[in-house]
Amino acid sequence: MGWSACRTVRPLGKNPISPCDGTITVAFHMLPTGKKVPATLLIVLVTILAFGAGVFVQRHTAKAQVRVAEQFARELTGINDPVPAAPGWDEWHYPNGKWRANRPGVGVRISGQLVRPAGYSGLMITPDPFEEVAQHYAEKASFAEPEKVATSLSGIFDSGNLQGELNLGIDDSEDGTDSAKMRSVRAKCLVRRCPSYDLVVFLTRADDDRYTHIMLVYHPKTDTVQANNL
Repeated sequence: MGWSACRTVRPLGKNPISPCDGTITVAFHMLPTGKKVPATLLIVLVTILAFGAGVFVQRHTAKAQVRVAEQFARELTGINDPVPAAPGWDEWHYPNGKWRANRPGVGVRISGQLVRPAGYSGLMITPDPFEEVAQHYAEKASFAEPEKVATSLSGIFDSGNLQGELNLGIDDSEDGTDSAKMRSVRAKCLVRRCPSYDLVVFLTRADDDRYTHIMLVYHPKTDTVQANNL
């Protein structure tokens, strides 16, 4: 049999008027002196402690494994690699082209820190053949097999990697019939996305046109090589 002892504690300056006057009653339940704790109770306590320790170790091991996996994924995809500076707007000007429109955007710097890079858009014309212009931009935008990109007539092709690079091409120079008849206007769109910039090049040329038309949209995501782009 167990026995209990009760002790009443009253705050200083208080009179013992009733149990609700701030009186605190503390009860101690004790086992008789020399009585052993039952073995079943010890087994239960040890089991609870072991289970809690196992859960603790398992949880921290899982967190460590997640951290290792995240670090491996970042190294594999190059997320931790520094992003290179974007090419300047002049890099996308066609060498033998003439501007019909050239519109630089406005960037934002706060305390010398680039917050929003300036974007650009423009329209050029050139007497050079359509395929020659297409191959030039396919090479500049790091497309695989730029010769095939330049001569393709219809369809969509793309390529990318885990580092956030994507090249996309769309051709619409055939009229869509089974005979693969050519349209009177050739059209090709090249898209380049990478960690430092986005680029869209849209080319057209009609059968009776003297020029290949080049439409450009360029949005750097980082500071550009040139220092005066804002």
